[in-house]
This record gives sequence, C-alpha cells and structure tokens, in this order.
Amino acid sequence: SFSVQRVPCPPHSLEAMEVTVDGAVGVPEGSILSIRMGQVRKQGNIGTKKTMSFATSFADANPFSVDVYAPVASKRLTLVPNSNRYVVDFGKGGEQMQVSLKVCEAGSSGDGEDAKRAASKEVQREKQKADCQSYVEKHRLVHFMQNLMQSVLVERPDDPYAYMEEHLRAAKGYADIPRPTPSGGGGAAPG
Repeated sequence: SFSVQRVPCPPHSLEAMEVTVDGAVGVPEGSILSIRMGQVRKQGNIGTKKTMSFATSFADANPFSVDVYAPVASKRLTLVPNSNRYVVDFGKGGEQMQVSLKVCEAGSSGDGEDAKRAASKEVQREKQKADCQSYVEKHRLVHFMQNLMQSVLVERPDDPYAYMEEHLRAAKGYADIPRPTPSGGGGAAPG
C-alpha cells in the first residue's frame, strides 16, 4: 500500500514544486520511482531525502501520480566511438528479450549529416553577423549612440529620455535631408 501524508509546507511557489522522498518501506531493491506532476514526469532511483524539482506551479500540479517500477532485467554495455546502434540482449532461459538502441549526442541524429548541418548553420550565422555589422556601420549607429550617451553624461539633463528623444528626432531629420553621394552627385541619404 501507498500512503500520502499532508505535511505543512512553506507557501506555494508560483514557479516550481519539489517532492522529497522521506522514506520507503517494502520497495524492491533497485526500483525506480516515477512521479508525474501535471504534464511533467521525472524518474530516478528511490533514495531517502532525494528531491525532485518540477517547473510546475501548485495550480498545475494535478494530475499527480506516483509509480514504482521494479527491474525485470539489467545489462551493461560499453559505448563505442563512431557507433550509434546497439542491440541489448536480456534473454535468459530460452526466452528472447532484446532492446535496440540508437545512442548519439543530444541534438545529433547520428546519421553523419550533423556536421554538414552545423557547418551550414555556422555559415548562416556568419552571414547574418556580417549583414548586421554592415548595417551598423552604414548608419554609424555605434558612433552616434556613443556620442549620445557621452552627451547625456556630460549634460545630465533632468529627463534623460526626453533629451535622447530630442537628439534621436534631430538625427532622423538629418537622415531625411538629401546629401551628396560619394561620386559627387545628389541623392537621398541612406535610410
């Protein structure tokens, strides 16, 4: 049988809940405790004073369920580099019991295409970074913002936001004025 005791706890957290195993009696050695709180399930070896944390509020903690799983079979295997498929054979006494596993690093499909995808993403990131840098340089944003902040710190206006707004509006007006292009012809300023 399983009993639940109501124990006074600190006020309910709006962000997280914790469940601590205070004791276990009659649970088979090596059993796994599985707790479901709302939509989140956590599992682990049963150990006294072991705490499981859930990113679930008290209001979202139901359904709350507790399961104990006893081991049926156990086997150790050694993971081999450059190999991601394993068959674990638990068969005993003529009975067949196998589990096929695909083991790879998180975010990896283990199919050899990961390096290509990673390289492609890196190329995209570098292009985006270059595009951003070009944009910032084209509009001289770093130079303008540094000057604006320096001006705010020197002038120390009562309302620094109004002061910055005024300077930003003036800069926008300046950007809207047609300026000569580097080739010497007339044209609108970049905007």
